[in-house]
Amino acid sequence: RDALLGRGSSALDFVVPRDAIPLTFRLADSIGAPAFVLDDERDTGRIVLPAEGTMLDFARYRDSDLFADLRDRDFTINALAMPATARTREAVIDPANGLADLESGLLRLAHAGALERDPVRALRGIRLATVLGYSLTPDTQAAVREAAPRLLETSAERVRDELVKIVQAPAVDQGIRQMQDLGLLEVVLPEVAALAPVPQSKPHHEPVLQHTVSVLRWLERLDKAL
Repeated sequence: RDALLGRGSSALDFVVPRDAIPLTFRLADSIGAPAFVLDDERDTGRIVLPAEGTMLDFARYRDSDLFADLRDRDFTINALAMPATARTREAVIDPANGLADLESGLLRLAHAGALERDPVRALRGIRLATVLGYSLTPDTQAAVREAAPRLLETSAERVRDELVKIVQAPAVDQGIRQMQDLGLLEVVLPEVAALAPVPQSKPHHEPVLQHTVSVLRWLERLDKAL
């Protein structure tokens, strides 16, 4: 995805039919780089290249084959792959029609049950939309609203990690606003969501939450200017 968008990436993901962890350590040994197990149950390993600031992740197919693996991803633009030796756009494997969404600037769920399996993907969708300047499709927006309450059932650490990435992303005000519009803010940051109806006296001209979001927008502009 990032290569097609002309964006740099500090992480490369490789998927193999089997024995991803042994492959990780064999490759790490051959290039003299540190490696460790990310997830033993899911057969996932990582090689760290400190000098390049890059990570290489190796994982076993999530399903029976590569196409099934890609169809089980979160969003269509993340359901893209290509052979490790390929160099042209024509080699892209695209079972979920992600290339069309990539070109149209749309963020669409790869399948109907994507958020049922992992509600944290709802926050990831907000982050991707904010970072890439994309729009969530109406069906995806509806699914995010429905999945929002289930974030309370997931790991607080994973929710925190996605929230931090949203705050660190460009256009953070848009990310927070989308979280509010789609019902995520009241689940993840209920104290902040409660500010929405609170009025302010003059010279303020916005309710407290909108004022806070405006502050985030101006802080980002100030940071860029400095």
